[in-house]
Amino acid sequence: MAGSTVYVFDRRKGSKPEKEITLDDVFSFADFKELIKKEFGIPYDGEFVIATTNRDEINTDETYEELVEDGDTLLLLVHLKQDLSAPIQERVDYQPHYDTIIRSGMYEYYASEGQNPLPFAIAELIDNSVTATVNNVGPRNIEIRLYLDETGDKSMVCVLDNGKGMTTRELNNWAIFRLSKFNRKRQRLNQENNSDEERVIPRSLNSDISYFGVGGKQAAFYIGDSARMISKPKDSKDVHEMLVSKEEFERREKNKEDIYSDVITSRQPGEGSHVSQKYETLHKLIKEEEGKENFTHVVITSIKSQHIKFLKDDFSRWSRILANVYHYYIHGPQGNQSHLSNAMYRTSNPYKNIDISITTYKKGQQHQQLNLRDIVDDLQSKYIRSAKDTFEFKVSLGTGLVDGVLRYHPFLFDKESYPIDNESVLEDVDDETDDNKDKHARGSKAIFKCYWNGRLIPYTLVQDFAWCAKPTKRGNIPVECYNRVSGALFANDQFEVSTNKLTFMDFEIKLSDRNAAFQRVVGDHPQRLKIDKQFTDWLHKCHETHDKQICFIRDYVENITRPDLPKKQQEPWAVFKSVELDGKVYTTGQQVRTLRLRTGRIIHGAVKRFLLFGDFENEIQNGRLFATGGEFEIEQEPRLYNERKIYPLRKLDRSADERQIKKAIDDEEGKLPGKLVISWPDSPESNEVHEGEKRPAGKRIGAIKAEIYDRKDQYMSKLPGAQHNSNKLTVEMKIIWHCPKSGDKEIVNFTGKHSKTWSFWFKPIEMVRDIGPHTLVLQTVLGEDGATNLGGLDLPSHKIKFTSTAGPPSKFIFDTMDPSFRVDVPFNIPLELRDEFNNPTKPTPNIKPVLEASGLEMGYEKVEINDTSLIVKGVKASGDVGSAQGKIFNMTVTIPGLEIPTQQLKIRILPGEPHKITVPTFEETDNLCIENGKALSISVDIRDRAGNFSVHPKLVVQCKFHGATGLPSYRADCSHSGTATLTGKPIFIRNISKNSQKITARIELLHIKGVSSVEKAITVKPSTRACKIKVFFCQHQYLDDPKKKPVEVEHKGDIEWTAGENTSQISE
Repeated sequence: MAGSTVYVFDRRKGSKPEKEITLDDVFSFADFKELIKKEFGIPYDGEFVIATTNRDEINTDETYEELVEDGDTLLLLVHLKQDLSAPIQERVDYQPHYDTIIRSGMYEYYASEGQNPLPFAIAELIDNSVTATVNNVGPRNIEIRLYLDETGDKSMVCVLDNGKGMTTRELNNWAIFRLSKFNRKRQRLNQENNSDEERVIPRSLNSDISYFGVGGKQAAFYIGDSARMISKPKDSKDVHEMLVSKEEFERREKNKEDIYSDVITSRQPGEGSHVSQKYETLHKLIKEEEGKENFTHVVITSIKSQHIKFLKDDFSRWSRILANVYHYYIHGPQGNQSHLSNAMYRTSNPYKNIDISITTYKKGQQHQQLNLRDIVDDLQSKYIRSAKDTFEFKVSLGTGLVDGVLRYHPFLFDKESYPIDNESVLEDVDDETDDNKDKHARGSKAIFKCYWNGRLIPYTLVQDFAWCAKPTKRGNIPVECYNRVSGALFANDQFEVSTNKLTFMDFEIKLSDRNAAFQRVVGDHPQRLKIDKQFTDWLHKCHETHDKQICFIRDYVENITRPDLPKKQQEPWAVFKSVELDGKVYTTGQQVRTLRLRTGRIIHGAVKRFLLFGDFENEIQNGRLFATGGEFEIEQEPRLYNERKIYPLRKLDRSADERQIKKAIDDEEGKLPGKLVISWPDSPESNEVHEGEKRPAGKRIGAIKAEIYDRKDQYMSKLPGAQHNSNKLTVEMKIIWHCPKSGDKEIVNFTGKHSKTWSFWFKPIEMVRDIGPHTLVLQTVLGEDGATNLGGLDLPSHKIKFTSTAGPPSKFIFDTMDPSFRVDVPFNIPLELRDEFNNPTKPTPNIKPVLEASGLEMGYEKVEINDTSLIVKGVKASGDVGSAQGKIFNMTVTIPGLEIPTQQLKIRILPGEPHKITVPTFEETDNLCIENGKALSISVDIRDRAGNFSVHPKLVVQCKFHGATGLPSYRADCSHSGTATLTGKPIFIRNISKNSQKITARIELLHIKGVSSVEKAITVKPSTRACKIKVFFCQHQYLDDPKKKPVEVEHKGDIEWTAGENTSQISE
């Protein structure tokens, strides 16, 4: 040790950095102890201990030689159980071991052979945990945690176990590439005694499957870009942690630093100050360390994106692969026997079964956990479950030992029961086809899967051995029986496997060695008889006991064509009335049931016929016909389904008896829809619809909840066993208006929405606006086609008849009116009251319409109600209408209290009835004078009450004059204008006085009563016109003599006049 260097942390208290101490002139523990005292200033009687980072005390020359090496990190403590006062860091060196050079070119790591190798990379990490937990006294828990919703370097795959943990030196050894268990330095103190080598373990389940110093590191860096090893050894107070990452390697390479040099951090459990706070999930994991006695956590971060997608999308696939790899560690030497008992089968000690679970964490969701023991469809479980018999044997090769098992998977009536590998061939087959009836069981695949120390080596398969191979010559055993055998070989660790545990190195070669001794094993006892004879006898027995075929009895009916099949399979199909199957005879008309179909259904019904593909008319006449397949047509019962289906005969349940089938059919009938129950949740009582109810149009129909119950009063939403939309039940709501004129009209049609809380429900509606009788119908319907009956019987429905009545008045319209309106002539305004949906409705009492029109005075006598009509009677309009042609007015009618209270109507108002005669000629002057002998022109107007010119048929005005004889009368027609000018013959009064004479003009309407006549006094003055000439003659000598008057000259009389005298004395 002289010349070596060690690094010592003083952790008696404080957090001082390490001291580098050179061990010159140190040849014993006493020399070493004195050097430590000197370096750290420890007094002569000071108490302290010197220990490794694994808390192994150095206190003797032997332990000094054993435990102290150049470059080691040591602790200075008060006592071994002392808590670390501060974290320490230990230098480690993990240069690749020379095995890397020797083996690096031998294998292509994780050669996939057509599969994604990720499950096998995870398996490498599980291998380490299996080995680490081998000596656990209690449960062996291995958990794979997936944090895949995180992004970047926060995504994590963790493998956690409760194994013994690793010391700092073991953690250092883990880091060294290719440093396997065979060449790493073994810890020589407190070494556990492994007794597995001293006894034979069934199936070699010794848990010693972590060997090579390669798989864990390569697996970690295949999955992600960094690996954090966190471990707490048993009986240690400290947690040791080491981080290796691609990023750090690249940094060191770039800076030309020592790549394979790092530190191991030792700290208290749960202490995470060295981890950035952004890694919240990692902090939670570190917090879980508290209270754990020993553990190892492998934390891989920065998961590659293609692996995240695979782990999420193909979870079922890769979890089954892992269940297959560790099948016998999970279930024990006999494999998965859960199908043989109600509880999950689990072998007790000494086999120490392991709990391997996968936990998936998703943001915002409860984490989900799957225990690999709960997987029942991994390949080995399928082999074990479908096998009817086994053949155990062993192979001895010196120290090498191989256990073997063969399993027989019989032919069952029309189908091989040999399992299909889900990872290589899609196994799902439609129940209603017979696509897999011609499968040849194993075919050309190898018989044996191979296991090493109980763990599957996936890419090594052994085809067969000479004693169990298919014979070249046909014997008593049908050759296809050899294809119905599967097997497994369990090798101990004397056989070499590749470092990635994907293949054996020389397994098949050693098994073919002539010195390999094969013996059958019965009840743990090897048999001395030749194994080939024992295998042949066993195979023959399996064939006779377990293989089943179908006998078509001699009742052939005919050959038919089946157009429902692909063209090549349509004909010929032979029809039979009966078959014998598994010792039972089945005939047409017999009630049977099927096995559970792929859809989950079990069908009960009567057999209609049996079918076999091929032309057997001649063969059947010579006896019974045996076949490896066939089909049967079944009419489903209850017959309400009205459904016939054809299934392979393998789907016929041979264990069912008549009583069970009848009970099932009765139970099935009880599951059919029996009644439809409706309720009105969350609705005021006024919104419910009751039978015979009269309700206002437009009144809300509340939300309806409809529930379908079967005949046993159980709620249902689909027919029993229904998987498709065609068998789903829904509820349809209709409202039918029974219109008296045009017949029934469907005004509402809704399909109820389905929810777990409300069953089938319908939102409130306000669409019933037509008055009259209605029917609310809620009808159970089937499938998307909306069928309302099933097998001839009506599905349950619920009907409510009600009458929709008119609502309260909301508005009104004008009814037909007489278009002739005259001033002050009463007329009626008929109004029809309507509700908000325009239905006629009865007026409410005390309605008082208000009539208005600009330029008119309007009033009415009364309001009369007739059913839904309101008649405003005795309406009078008074005002100026302009002319005899009348005038158009906008008449507004208002009924206070209505939602739409006002309506307008354009009406033409004509002049009213004659009411008054006005004579403008008389009104122009108080003293009307006329010369005698002249005609008089009198302007006359006929006015209504409002002063408008009145027009009326036969409106004739007459004027008569009184006060003298022989006076004329005047007459005029005012029918079209209401005005006229009266005139006629002159007014001539004979012998009128020289001054004047009074006469009276009386104007009146003929044929019209009730209009007062008008009288007017007229002064007739003598006429100013000459009507005759009187000639008077007076001789000139008498002109001045008043006593002499002129003498009238007679007409045609003579006047004697002196010639030459002036004639001025002639006068008129």
